[in-house]
Amino acid sequence: MKTIEIPAEMHDQLVELATEYMTQDNRATATPYLFQVQETVEVAAYSGCGEEVWCDDEGGTFDDEAADEYLKQYILDNELDLVFDEMADWEKEQWFEKDGWRKINQTTEHRYSNAFFTGKGCQEHIRINGHNLNKPVDYLNVAFRNAEFDLVSSLFKHLYNQKNSN
Repeated sequence: MKTIEIPAEMHDQLVELATEYMTQDNRATATPYLFQVQETVEVAAYSGCGEEVWCDDEGGTFDDEAADEYLKQYILDNELDLVFDEMADWEKEQWFEKDGWRKINQTTEHRYSNAFFTGKGCQEHIRINGHNLNKPVDYLNVAFRNAEFDLVSSLFKHLYNQKNSN
């Protein structure tokens, strides 16, 4: 067996990380695994696919209900001589189009970023950086046939077993 010399503090941190890795809820996933940040983002879709929404000239999107609320408020704010409830759908669409809005199709996708050995580390990252993320959640992903994660997972198992055998 070979010996690698590392500072005591680093050794303690690795043992602590290994313990967390080995004792955390693995959500019925075989090792090696990793946690990632999963974000839900809205992306453009082909015509007829996804959800049809209104898009304003600043990139904001509104479903029909939100667009109707916007138009009702616009009529009130500008004291227009219109009764929203009496407007036909085509009249509402004309108002939106006149204001620079257009109909688009969109759908949602999941995007994955970063990598963590523990759910605890991933959740801490989300807590600190969540304001920059779109609907973030921690996601457990398998590192199937990934030799590097296999090696690190084996190291964690060794450190954990060594700690518990003393």
